[in-house]
Amino acid sequence: MRRLLTAALLGVVLAGVGVTALTPPAQAHSPLLSSSPGPGDRVAPGVAVVALTFTALRAEAPITVTVVGPGESPILAGPAVLAGIATVCATVRPLQPGIHAITYSATSDDGDPVEGKYFFEVTAAGPPAVTPETCLRTALPAPGATLPPRARATPAEDGNSGLLSLIAVAAVAAGAGGWWLTRWLRRRRRPATLAQ
Repeated sequence: MRRLLTAALLGVVLAGVGVTALTPPAQAHSPLLSSSPGPGDRVAPGVAVVALTFTALRAEAPITVTVVGPGESPILAGPAVLAGIATVCATVRPLQPGIHAITYSATSDDGDPVEGKYFFEVTAAGPPAVTPETCLRTALPAPGATLPPRARATPAEDGNSGLLSLIAVAAVAAGAGGWWLTRWLRRRRRPATLAQ
C-alpha cells in the first residue's frame, strides 16, 4: 500500500514539474521605446506621420493613437497601423506651431495594456521630425480614413492555446508515467506474495 501511495505521489510531482518546465517566463510590459515626434521634442512644422515603437505588440488587439494641438483641439489623423511587430504609425494633418499631445493605447504581446500620453512642441526653430523607415515602407491610410474591423484571432493565433496544449501533454505524460510505475511496483510485489 505504501508503494502505491508513493507511486501516486510521484505521478503528481512529475505533472507539476512538467507544467513548470513548459510554462514560458513572464515577459515585461511593452514600454514606449521611441517615438517621432518624441516626448519633449521640438520639431519643425509640417509633421505628417507620427510613429511610436514598443518592444512588441499584439497584432490582433485594438490600437489607437490620437493627437491634439494647441488648446486641446483635435488633429485629424488616420487609423493607427502596426508596421511589423512593434512600430505603430499614423498619418496626421500637417502639424502647425504650438504644443501638441499624443495619447496612445495598445496591448503588449503578453496581453498587458500599454497606455500613455506625452507632449511635444512644433516650432519654426525645430528640426524636421524623422519618420522611421518602417512607416515609410507601409501603406498608411490618409487622415480621416477608416479601416475595416480587424479579423478576430483564430485559436491557432492565440498564444494561450499553445501553452494549454503543452500543459495537457505534460499532464498526460506524467499520468502515464505514474500508471506504468504503479504496475511495475505491483509486479515486483507479486513474487514476494506468492513465496509466502
